[in-house]
Amino acid sequence: VTGTTGAAIMVLSGPLVTGSWCTTDAVAAHVEELQFTFGEGPCIDAHRTGRPVLEDDLREPVTPRWPAFTPAVLADGARAVFGFPIRIGAVRLGALNLYRNTPGPLSDDEYEDALVLAEVAARADLPLSHRDDAGAVVHCRVAAHDRGPPTDASGRRRRAFPGAAAG
Repeated sequence: VTGTTGAAIMVLSGPLVTGSWCTTDAVAAHVEELQFTFGEGPCIDAHRTGRPVLEDDLREPVTPRWPAFTPAVLADGARAVFGFPIRIGAVRLGALNLYRNTPGPLSDDEYEDALVLAEVAARADLPLSHRDDAGAVVHCRVAAHDRGPPTDASGRRRRAFPGAAAG
């Protein structure tokens, strides 16, 4: 997203943090790690509430929050952080984390771009984990965009284009 310094995608399943799917740089990776470690931060809140969480000045926040996360991320040079939930319908998959090394809110265009990026991430192949009824961690993958190969009415795979071999 233009106007930000870095980004990351945090994958969560319910209250279980399963990891970072990707990061743009070392600071973004550390911002994610700090949220995992402290259990607080913009992605954790965005995932929990299902709404964007915007902190445009960590050094002088309007409402202080994240008592462990904030000083650590400021030490890394991040001044503003923004979390956007990644979801498909009501199913929450994780959160997009953006940061910048200068304070200030996202512009309207940057905000809209972040919403689009979170939507695109929701359609990606995200690794998830959850706990089964016995409490064991079960790993799976969500590929919301993959509904399998196109099939005809009989269930046979259709050709992708004329002359292509059917699979």
